[in-house]
Amino acid sequence: MNDKKVPMLNRAIQSQYPPGSTFKIITAIAALEEGVSASASVTCSGGMFLGSHRFGCWKKEGHGTVSLHRALVESCDVYFYNAGRTVGFDKVHDYALMFGLGEATGVGFGKERKGLIPNTEWNGR
Repeated sequence: MNDKKVPMLNRAIQSQYPPGSTFKIITAIAALEEGVSASASVTCSGGMFLGSHRFGCWKKEGHGTVSLHRALVESCDVYFYNAGRTVGFDKVHDYALMFGLGEATGVGFGKERKGLIPNTEWNGR
């Protein structure tokens, strides 16, 4: 019980982690529903800048020119960064909520933490 690594914590339901690539599906759906064409392409050179911060793609040399299908197949981070920026932070947030993200699952395995789906209001606090 006093172990600093907290081995008794059920990390699946009692912790919060960034969703990683699984969230690309939400971003893709938000983009399609908001009118972004599936054939619209983005050039991935291994990362992109938002302001002065560089967000890298997992493929450091980049994927080249990708549309939605290839971006999903190859999990291109830059494509989804751009799709999210095009749709808007709050719209992606709204679509995540529509899919039930951010809510407790109710699995009943102890005290469960809800997920965190940030929006501009949360970001500006």
